[in-house]
Amino acid sequence: MAMGFLEPCGLNAAHFHPRATQLVVVASGGPLTAGAVWTNAASAQQFTTKVNTWEMIALPQGSIHYVFNDNCHRTVTVNAFGSEDPWILNVAPSLFKLNADILDGTLGFPVELNGGTPKEFLDNIPPSYVLGSMSCLKRCGIDPNSRYAH
Repeated sequence: MAMGFLEPCGLNAAHFHPRATQLVVVASGGPLTAGAVWTNAASAQQFTTKVNTWEMIALPQGSIHYVFNDNCHRTVTVNAFGSEDPWILNVAPSLFKLNADILDGTLGFPVELNGGTPKEFLDNIPPSYVLGSMSCLKRCGIDPNSRYAH
């Protein structure tokens, strides 16, 4: 089990647990927005839901998912995993650590990413807990240049 503390506009960025299903209970400060993609099929779509205080969502083993606090107050979660070693893989930082040739093929051979090389793009990808959306930051009066959620 693990406690989660998401500050205002905080986002636990896209990640997955290859060894466990995750149960997330909002203990205080909700609602949270949770989203997941559960299949690799071409028809795959993001599933998104609001999780209110004392409600729970199950995030299946291997699903890419995130949890976002779209509020101006802290939200606390209690998280349970179906394994004592659920492991975690953060999607964006991990993807951009691939060999450059493999990454280029994976991304369809881009000339640039956001005006720079994939390596330069990687250098600007934050860790797993980040600020989640410009609309939330504006609504809550948070400077987007603070870069990461506290």
